Amino acid sequence: MAVVMAVAPLPTQPELPWSPAFFSAIVLAASLVYILPATWGMLTSVGLLRLKNWARISIIVFSVLLILMGSFSALTALLIPFFPVPNGTLDSSVMVVMGVSWQSSA
Repeated sequence: MAVVMAVAPLPTQPELPWSPAFFSAIVLAASLVYILPATWGMLTSVGLLRLKNWARISIIVFSVLLILMGSFSALTALLIPFFPVPNGTLDSSVMVVMGVSWQSSA
C-alpha cells in the first residue's frame, strides 16, 4: 500500500472534501496497520528460534491480542441483523449455506 501510494498520482478533483495530502496520510497510516504487526511477528519468530525469553512473552501477548480481536469480531458478526430481501430474490440455498434459517416475510 505504501509503495502504491508513493507512485500513484494524487486525485485532483475539486469536489473532494479533503486535500490529497490528507488522503495520502490516511493510506500511509493504514499501511502501518499491516507493517507493524508483520514486523513484530517476524522479530518474534527470530527470537523464538534463538530461544529468547522476550520472544516467548511477545508471542503470548500477540496471541492474547488475536483472541481479543477474534472474540470482538465474532460478537459483532452475531449482532449484525439479517434483513429480508425485497421481492424474495434471495435463493434459499444461499441461506442454508450460511447456516441461517430463512423465513419468508410474506
